[in-house]
Amino acid sequence: MRGLEFRLLVRERSVSVGEVSDTNMRRPSIIWLGLFMLVPIALGGLAMHASGFGTARIAQNFIAWTVGAAAAFAIGRFRFAERTNIIILCVLLVTIAATLLEAGQEDVHRWIRLGPLYVNAAATVLPSIIVLLCRTRTNWAAGSAIFVFVLLFIQPDRSQMIGFAAAMVALAYHRHRRFMGISAAFAATATLLTAMRPDPLQGVPEVEGIIGLGFVTAPVLGIAMLISLVLLWVLPAALAVRASFATAGIALSAYLMGISLATAIGEFPVPFVGLGMSFPIGLWLVIGLLRQEERGVSAQNQVE
Repeated sequence: MRGLEFRLLVRERSVSVGEVSDTNMRRPSIIWLGLFMLVPIALGGLAMHASGFGTARIAQNFIAWTVGAAAAFAIGRFRFAERTNIIILCVLLVTIAATLLEAGQEDVHRWIRLGPLYVNAAATVLPSIIVLLCRTRTNWAAGSAIFVFVLLFIQPDRSQMIGFAAAMVALAYHRHRRFMGISAAFAATATLLTAMRPDPLQGVPEVEGIIGLGFVTAPVLGIAMLISLVLLWVLPAALAVRASFATAGIALSAYLMGISLATAIGEFPVPFVGLGMSFPIGLWLVIGLLRQEERGVSAQNQVE
């Protein structure tokens, strides 16, 4: 009887682990977010081509997508310990702070110069910072978030401030609801103060005005651009359903929604659709971080 009971327990355990593994396998990978990113990039490329921009200019986003994908697959092969996450978080915070050491353009400091390239630091590292804040303890997360708010105010960068504020409110709602009111009030105050700062930079057609170029080319193309952006907002949260990084997925969706909607109220870079190499690289980097958790859960299920 004891032998029979033992075999039944082993069988039940095998079925349970099999169900978990099957569920994990059935859930679409976060990699699909990176693959779908090609849709708005391609639509923006069509609008730029129809408006007379050269191949070298159009290819920049595709090159950035390729570089980011390679980096994401490399990052996804590792599993960072909590101390490593904190170290990386500090490095990314310093990266944004380093923009203040650059000469800037008309008192605006958003970029780091890498040879002939100007990298928008916030667009490149903020998505990863958001995910790392979801992994770290409350004190570290709160202090780091305040530091980011201060940096975005000094730069100033209204669209990134709106996106980051939306992400932090989403994070507070899902992890620390007792701080929800304080988080929302602080995020709103920081955003309003940043909006009051002067931003003398003029928009560029292929960056801030890309949606307009799409509608001029063909209304259908402009509509397709908007739809692709909306789907890109939704994907992180949708792909994170029942995943170990569900909160991070929701916060990332809130960030993407914020930086996209910001373009409707001012001349801000349109992410992914418009020309801007920092956006594809930044999103791929965070996909690499989320892929770590996917691979970790899958490996754990296989061991069990």
